[in-house]
Amino acid sequence: MNQMLPLTEVNIHLRAWQGAGLGRAMLADITRRALIAARQVSARLIVVHAISPASEAFHLHHGFTRLPVETPTLALDLIKLHGF
Repeated sequence: MNQMLPLTEVNIHLRAWQGAGLGRAMLADITRRALIAARQVSARLIVVHAISPASEAFHLHHGFTRLPVETPTLALDLIKLHGF
């Protein structure tokens, strides 16, 4: 069974900071850390529950895939991303 790393409560609330690249930078840092953790716990996916259509669009834009469930749940495959 594949393990997953859930991504929770990471978002930019202040409109003044939206669009400034902070979300992209945070996602890059989270992905880097997840790749390190994945090697230690045999995880394959980062999973996120999108809280809004904008959140879903952001994650889709950054390589996440929508999972076949009713809630807007997306996953990033670490093996495909990094090839380990």
